[in-house]
Amino acid sequence: MSYESYPFRAPPSALLRKSRHWKVVQLRRLEARESFCRTLSTLVQNVDWNCFGPDSDFLGQLLFFFNAKRGEDVDMLCKICDILLLYVRSDGDLVSLFAGVDSSRVKSVVVYRLRKLAFICLHALHEKRFDWASSEIKPIPFHQLLEFAVCLMNPNFQWSCEIVEYLQMKKVNCFFRGVIAALLQSERHTKYLDCSSALSKILTLVASHVGNYSCHCSSVDPRWSFSSQILSIPSLWHSLPDFKKAFCSNGFISNYILEIASCADVLPTDILANHPGQACLLANVLETATWILSEPDFAPESRAEIIGLCTSLLDGFPKITSPILTVSHLHVKQNNIPSLCILCPLINDFSIFGLHSTAK
Repeated sequence: MSYESYPFRAPPSALLRKSRHWKVVQLRRLEARESFCRTLSTLVQNVDWNCFGPDSDFLGQLLFFFNAKRGEDVDMLCKICDILLLYVRSDGDLVSLFAGVDSSRVKSVVVYRLRKLAFICLHALHEKRFDWASSEIKPIPFHQLLEFAVCLMNPNFQWSCEIVEYLQMKKVNCFFRGVIAALLQSERHTKYLDCSSALSKILTLVASHVGNYSCHCSSVDPRWSFSSQILSIPSLWHSLPDFKKAFCSNGFISNYILEIASCADVLPTDILANHPGQACLLANVLETATWILSEPDFAPESRAEIIGLCTSLLDGFPKITSPILTVSHLHVKQNNIPSLCILCPLINDFSIFGLHSTAK
């Protein structure tokens, strides 16, 4: 049957022209990429700060050519982050560097580039998370990606909310969850406890964009929210003690009550089968509440809200009708016992802030 019988099918000549055009486009792209790589090599040897200005094409080309799945691209991005971190540590002004001399009004193209730059840093880190977790090298490979993303998200910068909102839209909390899970599952993850400051800092920055009166970030789908993706990670506070301290001392839990309540039914199940998301979420909330509610200056209204949240999460579990916790009473599978072991000591501590279990 000839192609004329199918009106939606292009004739061979048109397909051939498209194929030739595609080959030309790919060739031009390859030539442009090689030219960009030469510019980058020159930049590494002799830094030209004008390359990062609003009128330069360098950042635009970087965002266009970057592919997080290519090792050479990630190495290239790490070198650029090293250069920019050196600038920051030398008391350089990032706002003037990216926005130009007149930094009072940051152009929309500058904000677009910066939020894309922060995203590719975190995307690259996520793609290389298993290399990070298995590495024997210190400092940790790719750590500069995190460090520079922290610099870009500085709350003193006027583009901070735009970057965080964009990252939330791109489901960056899933990236963080993947990175933390890779470290937790690594046999060497304890080695990274003293190198987690950058990860703790960036999680704290993202967490600060909920309930902040100066923040104008849009709400996030509960499935990809900070609460569902991060606060449901087993042993989160043990793995990132600096983040726990920042989360508690800033009273973030009060701002996350509604978000936690809305995500209880959409928690991910991707980390470990024997750590159900709701048990991990409740354990992390209880551990945070134990810290916060022991503070004498904590507002009574916030105390009541946190107690109500804990009660609501606890009500999602089968009722305990015996003081002895057994698998038959809780109707759970045997592989859920580890999470119960995490949860039970915290449930027994309810008395410190006025909660009581349903045990009789």
